[in-house]
Amino acid sequence: MARHGWVTRAGTLERVRFREATAADAPALAELAARTFPLACPPQLPAADVTAFVAEHLSRERMAGYTADGGHLLVVAEREDAPALLGYGLVILPTGADQDPDDADVAAAVRPRPVAELSKCYVEADYQGSGLAVALTERVLADAAAVQVDGTGLAGVWLGTNRDNRRARAFYRKLGFAVTGQRRFRVGERWERDVVMVRDLTPEPDPEVSPR
Repeated sequence: MARHGWVTRAGTLERVRFREATAADAPALAELAARTFPLACPPQLPAADVTAFVAEHLSRERMAGYTADGGHLLVVAEREDAPALLGYGLVILPTGADQDPDDADVAAAVRPRPVAELSKCYVEADYQGSGLAVALTERVLADAAAVQVDGTGLAGVWLGTNRDNRRARAFYRKLGFAVTGQRRFRVGERWERDVVMVRDLTPEPDPEVSPR
């Protein structure tokens, strides 16, 4: 149902919609990010480091910047009856078809080119398990699959998620991502270890079309 705009929360059906974010969403996005990023952090991560990461990477200014250029895809989920942001997904697009991910460990673990990064995908805590996260991620990936880089469609999308976050790893596996490596990821002053996961975006060949 979530794919068609319906989610179930606390036994009640709610209508939701997905759209590209605008600069006007930046304040609400920053507040949403500050609430949801800690949900994905391992329990041993100091709160001060989480706070520092949010301040540096998820501020209003950062969110406004993500909407202002063509290098990012930023999609939000919101209630249809009373607009309130429920989740968001951010994809960082490559600037060229042959561009490697900046992190050397990621570049070695991720084979497809051109490739984008699913940098963030979060929903409000009380919407986890509602189907919203799946529908939001699928919408973000569908938008990414439509992107052309130097006249070429994206071949894949990669992401990093904390290696101790088994729930997130299982979630992304169900969406077609596979673990291909690891990377170090800095949160505040602390370095964490992520797994790197990749999903192929190459269209499957039409079985009714015979090769020549």
